[in-house]
Amino acid sequence: MLMKCMPAFLPTIYRFMCKRLMAALGRAYYFSMGFRVVVKGKQVSSIEAPILAVAPHSTFFDGIACIVSGLPSTVSRVENLATPIFGRFIRCLQPVLVSRKDPDSRKNTILAIESRAKSEGQWPQVLIFPEGTCTNRSCLITFKQGKFK
Repeated sequence: MLMKCMPAFLPTIYRFMCKRLMAALGRAYYFSMGFRVVVKGKQVSSIEAPILAVAPHSTFFDGIACIVSGLPSTVSRVENLATPIFGRFIRCLQPVLVSRKDPDSRKNTILAIESRAKSEGQWPQVLIFPEGTCTNRSCLITFKQGKFK
């Protein structure tokens, strides 16, 4: 009921403030663990590059890429939304969700990524880890094809 009374721009302001808070907390978290990130160059806008393909997803420390790139949307499994606190932060990033149990989910994910890529900057950039899951860092696993379609 409250959402109906809010002006249309309020969810945008909420999302912006939430992203700023998450970025600050994320940087502080990684800094406290000894990670020092130096960014060289300038990140392009979502109009120029709607999809960011980053390194293989070998640990949960790969979240540094999300923090440094300004908290873009991510492709995430739907089960991550159920995680306490972390799930709320993921929702704020407007993720593209994939269900490993639903056979149509992969096709729908590809369509969602494609529509965001063609939105001409209306959506935030989509950050993709090409392997699609965390690995044991001993070798690369096969990259998921959907991200490259």
